[in-house]
Amino acid sequence: MTTNDDSVENDLRSRIFFDISGSNKRLLQVASFCILAWMCTWGGVVFFEPAWYTSLSKDRRKRNYVIGLIIGIAFKFLTIPSCALAAYLTAPEDDVAGIRPAMNESQQICWGSRGITVIMELYHYIGQTELLVHHGLILLIMILIGVFNGPHRGLDLSLGALVSEFPSMTFSLMRELGLLGKYPNLEWALLVAGAGLTLAIRVPAIFICIAMLPASGLRGGPGRVVLVAYSFYLVYNLNISWRRLKKAQIWQTWHTGDGDWDFGIRVNSRFMVSSTGFFAGLATLGTLVLGLAFLSIFSLATKERLIPDAPTKQEVPPMVVKCRAKIGIYRNAKFWDRQ
Repeated sequence: MTTNDDSVENDLRSRIFFDISGSNKRLLQVASFCILAWMCTWGGVVFFEPAWYTSLSKDRRKRNYVIGLIIGIAFKFLTIPSCALAAYLTAPEDDVAGIRPAMNESQQICWGSRGITVIMELYHYIGQTELLVHHGLILLIMILIGVFNGPHRGLDLSLGALVSEFPSMTFSLMRELGLLGKYPNLEWALLVAGAGLTLAIRVPAIFICIAMLPASGLRGGPGRVVLVAYSFYLVYNLNISWRRLKKAQIWQTWHTGDGDWDFGIRVNSRFMVSSTGFFAGLATLGTLVLGLAFLSIFSLATKERLIPDAPTKQEVPPMVVKCRAKIGIYRNAKFWDRQ
């Protein structure tokens, strides 16, 4: 009876996400460090900049938003390198759902710092619906992967791609502090950099996360919830990239004379790619990619036809083997008789 109770207890402990004893001890240490660092940082702001703190205290929405931005920027210096390293160092067996290998040190730092950061940011983003849903879904994904032993590498990769948030969060912080009017060129550069990094880093990372789900074996309710969360994350990043490009006047839309609307991509003050040119270039690129795919398939098929088949080794009948052995014995006997 004791053995059965012990096995049940061990099984329950194996399904607990935040196992303090064992290899996840580093996770608790990192979480405690993040909370302590945040308390010391905000205490320093109150002590050294009381005027700025007083101005923020008059507007609760602005205060919460600025505090959330400061939290996000500060802890990304710890989250991004650890998550990128965790995605690289994660063991291959961790990519299979149901297997719970020990979290490496980089993974513990990544999950501990990002989990605490998301929890602290949730309160400060109450007035921002998109950010609130986005952070809530990230926390839900972390809980589901931890409880149901899902693959960690996809989430580690998407968290490591948060390096693309530095330009956009810097832009938002400067806007709330009223510093953007003094640097118009910097405002444009931050918008373009944020949109470009998001489309170049975060969006491909989300596609990789979604592509890894079927092979991982995470199915049922948890798998569907994780898929919905990743899909919302993808739509959210595409939406904010489009809005940033539009704000930087790179993506422009206008109404035509017949009541329809058109769009264009402005490269500089003198050159703009219209919708016609955009779709023509997209069609040309698709044709080239399709032609290269057919060429590679044709070259592989031709190479397989040119390679001759390896000669098969014919089996020798047993009677022939016996005859050859007798002939060999006879030749050896004649040789020794001559000697």
